[in-house]
Amino acid sequence: MTIIRGSLDVVSSVSAMGWAFTADTRKKLTVQAMLNHAIVGEAIADIHRADLAAVGMGDGNCGFKIDFYQEIDPLYLPFIVVKISGGDVELPRASLSGYSSYFTALYRKFPVTARHRSVFGGLWTDRIDALPLMRDRIDVGIIDPAQIPALSAFIQSGFAVVDSGPVRVSAAKSEAPAKRTGGMPGRGKTPDLTEAVGGLLRSGPVLDLLKAILEGLPIAVSSHVAEGTDEGFRQPSAMERLRSPAECVSVVVSLDDKPFVLDIVRDSHLFAEFSTQSESRWTNPAGAVAIDVALKESGLVDRHSVPPGSAVIVGPGLIHRVRTEPEAMAVRVHCIPSRVAPLDRLLDGSLKETQLESGARVWR
Repeated sequence: MTIIRGSLDVVSSVSAMGWAFTADTRKKLTVQAMLNHAIVGEAIADIHRADLAAVGMGDGNCGFKIDFYQEIDPLYLPFIVVKISGGDVELPRASLSGYSSYFTALYRKFPVTARHRSVFGGLWTDRIDALPLMRDRIDVGIIDPAQIPALSAFIQSGFAVVDSGPVRVSAAKSEAPAKRTGGMPGRGKTPDLTEAVGGLLRSGPVLDLLKAILEGLPIAVSSHVAEGTDEGFRQPSAMERLRSPAECVSVVVSLDDKPFVLDIVRDSHLFAEFSTQSESRWTNPAGAVAIDVALKESGLVDRHSVPPGSAVIVGPGLIHRVRTEPEAMAVRVHCIPSRVAPLDRLLDGSLKETQLESGARVWR
């Protein structure tokens, strides 16, 4: 039995390169590039490769370069294979060579092709085909047409404002300093947010939009007080250690009869994932990474005043901050879909789960 070793290393629109070696014959192997079972190029594997000689592939004269008979459309590059002449076994592909050209051509020709903007993949704001997808799901009855205005705003702006009704907070307070989303110690004691979180997730308009965004019932995995102007810019995906960081939202609502301010970096949910230091802003809790990306993209900050009785739902990739008036407070509730719940956070006994009559759940 003849043993053949080899690899397809590089593929472009005009050629394919790699190596093919057998120790069983002195005859050099002939390799053929094929597309849809048709030969598009042929060559003899006799090019010297010092790297192959160094690892024992004979004298190293087993490399090949196949020049194609005609230029190949980049959309077909992933489907090119190289075989030994007279055989059916394909040489393994050693790299993703050719795929970048393929995707570039694909998105140029079909700009609404389904894909994600981050390596994590996630919700509506991370999908380039979100609007067509929304229309499809409305057509088949998965999404209530009543959610079109709010969900469209969420997709296009990275956040949506929805009526929440009055959200109450219990007068009971703990002795611990207030946990602030900006990482700063609170000026007072922590309000008991159980009533506020439960009331927010019982609100029909809020819950209905959350179910449309999360494609299922939400779990509130944490809640924090936003107070004053101490909060820095950040994004929801990096606020918690989540198994699926691109599938989360923050719901923010005033705890007083006062408005709060949402500062957003305009269109930042559409920005690139990586900073100039090659750090992913989607998982790095340091706000500096998000700001670095925002500066690179020349982002502009917009100011939105959110009135009492309204909540804002912020998408996972939107760079933003929350500010309140002096002595006023807002609560930020971090929600994820039930299907991606990190159950280890319950199993260690540090959290308890409460299921509301609405079907939503609260972890505390």
